[in-house]
Amino acid sequence: MGDRSFRCVMKTVIGTAFVIVTGLCPYAAMARAPYYVDDAGITDTGKIQSANWLSHSNKGDNFGAAGVAFQIVSNFETTLQTTRELGNGDSETSLTLQGKYLWRDASAPSTWANSVAAGTTYDVQGGAISGAYAYIPVTFGITPAISMNGDMGWQYTRPDSRNFLMWGLNASMRATDAVSFTGEIFGKDTGRAGQQAGVSWQAPDQVIAIDLVYGHDIDGTDGNWVTTGITLLF
Repeated sequence: MGDRSFRCVMKTVIGTAFVIVTGLCPYAAMARAPYYVDDAGITDTGKIQSANWLSHSNKGDNFGAAGVAFQIVSNFETTLQTTRELGNGDSETSLTLQGKYLWRDASAPSTWANSVAAGTTYDVQGGAISGAYAYIPVTFGITPAISMNGDMGWQYTRPDSRNFLMWGLNASMRATDAVSFTGEIFGKDTGRAGQQAGVSWQAPDQVIAIDLVYGHDIDGTDGNWVTTGITLLF
């Protein structure tokens, strides 16, 4: 990555503005940053969540994402996000708009929740819609400290007009009030499955969370990835 590109990426992430690192499918991009498998939850009413992350592979590829999520209508979350991919001499930038409706929350006595989410992406360089997707995330509370998430969905990509079935499983364990661990596996009906595992730290006031994640084949091709993420809640 050249100095100019690096400065551009860092400036975008730090400012949580709209432009950093795509090649990610929309489904992956919209997941709980910086993980692929989404949970059923949405941003609290009156709050704005800014999720940002950067990933680097041992194959020389780099990508990242910056976005904001908020509620305008009760139980309905809107997410706006930009992603950008740098690698092998190519770069791609896309914008994603997603809506997510909380169908069932996990308020007591319920121990599970589910949502439905859908979105579309716009290819900035190509100047056209590049795809669409929809998925259903489900969250199960196993114990007060352990939860599991499962996703099942569909993705459509252009200009090749291909349809994919997407899936993912994720487990999280809270070790302390501030530290938690997450592992996941995910994929499509074509290509190999990807895996990730990471550790998250969350401030006592919950306004900031920092993630460090190691993954393999997270974009469907052979490679090892290191991801750092920061999520802010306003």
